[in-house]
Amino acid sequence: RRTKAEVFTELPPKRYTELVVPITNAEEYEVAEKVFFQWLRDYTAEGETEANRIAEALTKLTALRDLAARGKVAPISDWLEPCLAEGNKVLLFSTRKEPLQQLARLHPNSLVYTGDLSKKARQAMVDKFQTDPKACFFLGTYGAAGVGITLTAADRVVLIDLPWTPADKQQAEDRAHRFGQQRRVEIVTVLAKNTIDERVLEI
Repeated sequence: RRTKAEVFTELPPKRYTELVVPITNAEEYEVAEKVFFQWLRDYTAEGETEANRIAEALTKLTALRDLAARGKVAPISDWLEPCLAEGNKVLLFSTRKEPLQQLARLHPNSLVYTGDLSKKARQAMVDKFQTDPKACFFLGTYGAAGVGITLTAADRVVLIDLPWTPADKQQAEDRAHRFGQQRRVEIVTVLAKNTIDERVLEI
């Protein structure tokens, strides 16, 4: 089997950058993190299976990730302002709907692509993003928008948070980095400073 680089030799390589931002809910996050660490210290596995403990830990980790994602909305919105002023198109991906919806409220011309949409509505949204110069921001979940669609009108992909599976991240990036893309695609990973985000990136 040939790799994508061997097949689409004309595609410019991706460029990766990291954007580290302070979160707006730092105090709330710190409290939740302390509670989590205390749970780890005090936890006893008596009468509970290892699977249950893992499930509980993942639930608590997800709660921390939710807080970090919410805290990044305002800094990401500020970062997008120059893109909006210049008419640049940007894809933004998240594992959760809430930060996407918050960003859409801050930028009313944004397109929000989630699993709730019908097949017809999804295609209409893709077509609008590809052809309408006013539709600058395409906001999608990894599960719904991360595969199977072409969004080469954008040359920037912003990862609001990272999925647990690296292949899902790569698939999302490649919505813009596909046949027909003439520009170099920049992949921006947004990290909430001093949060679980930095550890997830390491993993």
